[in-house]
Amino acid sequence: MTDADDTALKALLADRLGFRVADLDREAVHGALQAAVKAHRAGGAEATLAHLAVRDLDDPVWQVLIDRFVVRETSFLRDRDWCDSLAAQALVALVKARRASGRLRLRLWSAGCSTGEECYTLAYLVDLLLPDRAAWDIRIIGSDVCRSALRTAAAGIYRAWSLRTLGEAERADLFERVDARHFRVRKHLRDLVEFRRENLADLKPAQPGPETERFDLIVCRNVMIYFERERQDRLAKTLISRLMADGWLAVGPAEASADRFAPLARVSTPCAIFFRARPDGIHVEPAADHSAALAERLDATRPATPAPAPIAQPAPAAQPIAWPKPAPQPHPHMNGRPAPRPAADPSTPGEHRISLVNARQLADRGQLAEARQRCHAVLEEDSLCHDAHVLLAMIALEADETDEALAAARRAAYVRADSPMAHLLEGMALLRLRQHRQAHRCLDRAMRLVELNTDPDLAEMTAELGIDALLDVARAHMAKTDPATQRRSDARRQ
Repeated sequence: MTDADDTALKALLADRLGFRVADLDREAVHGALQAAVKAHRAGGAEATLAHLAVRDLDDPVWQVLIDRFVVRETSFLRDRDWCDSLAAQALVALVKARRASGRLRLRLWSAGCSTGEECYTLAYLVDLLLPDRAAWDIRIIGSDVCRSALRTAAAGIYRAWSLRTLGEAERADLFERVDARHFRVRKHLRDLVEFRRENLADLKPAQPGPETERFDLIVCRNVMIYFERERQDRLAKTLISRLMADGWLAVGPAEASADRFAPLARVSTPCAIFFRARPDGIHVEPAADHSAALAERLDATRPATPAPAPIAQPAPAAQPIAWPKPAPQPHPHMNGRPAPRPAADPSTPGEHRISLVNARQLADRGQLAEARQRCHAVLEEDSLCHDAHVLLAMIALEADETDEALAAARRAAYVRADSPMAHLLEGMALLRLRQHRQAHRCLDRAMRLVELNTDPDLAEMTAELGIDALLDVARAHMAKTDPATQRRSDARRQ
């Protein structure tokens, strides 16, 4: 495969999926083309590219490519502050309007739904708001371009890692246990949701008319940022055209251009940005106007409703919904070792998690300097953020900045002494510095922590970070410098 083949694939990805060519890392594209050639099983790169050029995105070879490029960083109630704002502003306003009209009907669309967590989160929020839900006609649509993601979404079965932000009460409301590691969304919530394959890059604005499917709420967060500018503008027009006359649109903060979404009214809070259709052209609902049903279901005290605010003024912050907070979970640690030093909070705040996801995406595209800046920005606000220190260590190793990698890994281990990833990265840095004895201790500790771990959330997290592949690399390094250590490691694995 040649550079010309990689360039041709970039052009195809931009044309069919709307990706910005500048964001497509050369190595990632080359690896994807290799995977596509393997899936095609008929000739080399040239034949595979010709096949892709004439096939629909449902084609198995296209789906191999899509599966490699789609972003699947999601979880249930991933950003609680954002969920508070969505429920308190958009959903409450819609429920009140539908009750007033006597037409108890809601249509919601998660555009770019990935594996479905966002759709089921919407179903859960609607269920909380409607004590008389059986009287309502509710349909939540989830669409995505990736078939494998949609299969996961339709099954409604998730591993513990996807539930990591939930408290016990929320898990009980949302899920039934399948086995020790898997949970299924409860049937009354699954029944509200349907999934379909849809390529947002190809959607065109809907034509006026009663036959057009329109939605009360559209959620399309952090999708357009991957598109070329022309596709971004076209998708914005498409989303606007699919809204009901008083519908709401939720997008990511980097996508929230008032000009792009005109004539919708921008509704801003400290935690979220929405756009709302304005049939009257005068006012938007104030952010803290909660319905009696919401107060009754959540058993929370609500402030008095403030006076309507002009469109030009940002809406006041939504009052937080009384979510059941997850209890801190103890993490296993080796016998005889001290417990981890306490951190300010065992979970990463929602806004920090989004920043770190963006940092990982930048690092994956080879934009290491920008990724490092995102990590440092998080650490300026929370110096005990374990995930930021881990990602900094990984970025530094990739950039051959071993001393910085070692320091970041040790800070991560300080915050979470039971973190396999922190000890593994510390060991990898020490190996590069030829401090083999210390490196072996760190790598051995990382392997034991993985083996001793019984926390499914932690196990899922380390699996997603790719610890298994890194451990294989670590074992290979250990075998080169200390065969006895490798034999002990192999014995434990058997």
